Amino acid sequence: MPRSALSRPASTPSSAAGARPCLPTVHLSRQAIYDASLNSRAYELTYRPVPVAERDPLSGDADRATCSLVLSAFSELGLDRVAAKKRVFLDISHDVVSGALPLPVSPELVVLQVRDYEHSPGELLTGLRARRAEGFQVALKGFVLSAETKPLLDVASYLVFDLGQLGSDGLREQVEGVRASGRETVACHIDSLDQFHACAAAGCNLFQGRFLFRPQLLSHKRLPKSLETVTTLLRRLRDPAVELAEIERIVKTDPALSLAVLGFFGSAAHALTNPVTSIVQAINLMGLREFSKWITLVALTSTRQRPSELVLVALIRARACETLAASVGVDADAAFTTGLMSMLEVLFERPAAELLGALPLTSEIKAAVSEGAGALGAILADVSAHEREDAAPRARFDSGTVQRAWFEALEWAAETQRALR
Repeated sequence: MPRSALSRPASTPSSAAGARPCLPTVHLSRQAIYDASLNSRAYELTYRPVPVAERDPLSGDADRATCSLVLSAFSELGLDRVAAKKRVFLDISHDVVSGALPLPVSPELVVLQVRDYEHSPGELLTGLRARRAEGFQVALKGFVLSAETKPLLDVASYLVFDLGQLGSDGLREQVEGVRASGRETVACHIDSLDQFHACAAAGCNLFQGRFLFRPQLLSHKRLPKSLETVTTLLRRLRDPAVELAEIERIVKTDPALSLAVLGFFGSAAHALTNPVTSIVQAINLMGLREFSKWITLVALTSTRQRPSELVLVALIRARACETLAASVGVDADAAFTTGLMSMLEVLFERPAAELLGALPLTSEIKAAVSEGAGALGAILADVSAHEREDAAPRARFDSGTVQRAWFEALEWAAETQRALR
């Protein structure tokens, strides 16, 4: 039987270059917020549009920009890397304020920062009260005290004043006007030492600006999630009788989504006491209700892009490992995860050690991927050898057994992709 083109080696640069997906680059901006002693207290994270030369699919869409920001910080880059375990101020859209767009992040880690005051103060106040009831703190960016905005003091924890807009005298008047409220005041857009001293003298508690810490651009590659897969998930998650096994089956058809689920648990937002061996464990620990919220965010950043050859290779390799493991009594879920993780470096163009270190996986899976250790490593080696056509199986299988598992995996990957279109 002729070998499919999908069996070309996926782990070597020379063979994978032609199949490598063209991954979009995602940008976010990080800027520190300091106290009067110049100790960093928090970081502000904002979505940064792509350069003008590139087409930005999220341009002008506040909801999708918010979703992209959350996914970058809490799943793809990791909150430890982005904010060094400090609280983060997140720019949010009006739909997050109103509750129309769920935000599955911990209130202990996040301050919701509002800068859109175009909606009615009453509507904004109602939404922010609901978010406060959920445990979130609120920052009002570019706040100016007036008869219309004074009611918002009841829900704010931080008032962020724009020095560039108000000037030193205006800032002093604003801080004096809100002093009785007891809210923390932040002066932003500080560009010089004299301005810093003026803001401190005005009574501000926190400070932000280029004089203290220039905004840093954090960029990373994002492997697109299949819009068809995510849409199917959302539809099934609306069914109260849906079973976890079905949700796992759908997630496993999209490597990018599978990795994102594990990445979300690898961040400080949902640190796990114990590592996991499978995607279904991660989903079960999150719970279907929280998982539904998170998938809604993913849906708004997904595309209709067809899976690249490498994405299909990842699915086939994972499924073949799963099939072989089940036949000899090795944990099949762990074997699927091992096969998927073995494609991290070639898919994301980042060192495998860096990516594995951020995921809440067992030491056995990490050792199997990085060192070829244990039964999982031996199964992965057999499947990889079949792809390369350059080595005999080294585990418990003859070449015919590996080949059958590989072709069954090929048919499964093709069928699952067709079913979601």
